[in-house]
Amino acid sequence: MRLALAVLAFSAAAATAQDAATYRLTLDATWSAQTHPEDFPPDPHFSPVVGAVHDGSVELWAPGELATAGIEDMAETGRTGLLVGEVEAMIASGGAREALTGGWIPTSPGAVMLDIEVTASHPLVTLVSMLAPSPDWFVGSRGLDLRDGDGWVQRAEIPLYVWDA
Repeated sequence: MRLALAVLAFSAAAATAQDAATYRLTLDATWSAQTHPEDFPPDPHFSPVVGAVHDGSVELWAPGELATAGIEDMAETGRTGLLVGEVEAMIASGGAREALTGGWIPTSPGAVMLDIEVTASHPLVTLVSMLAPSPDWFVGSRGLDLRDGDGWVQRAEIPLYVWDA
């Protein structure tokens, strides 16, 4: 499904030369009866956000590939513990720097924010959230690179589409 149901916005809070940058990440769920008037469900919501700051050696999910057990559990139930465990294994192997966890959106439209730090060695961000009610849908970004040449992107807005786990 190619409906943009949310926007992921990054605003740089602080950047130190080329070493690191801190961002305020906002997941803005735009899904509403006004944006999707046909068959808009009762109780639309998003699970807690979960993801990773990582390098290019790992990925949490990819279109057309089988979902990991953690992605599947998040997409089907909204539980994030298994996916956080997968990210922690990536941290142990050096491919990820930090597991990202944040709040949920109890009613769409709505928003949730969290602060993240990326580094020169781990400049990529992947983030997901279950879309409910659905059997196994989620929205997410994957491997978003926040570098801009020798520096850091100051602001980015990425439309999030629905994926089927």
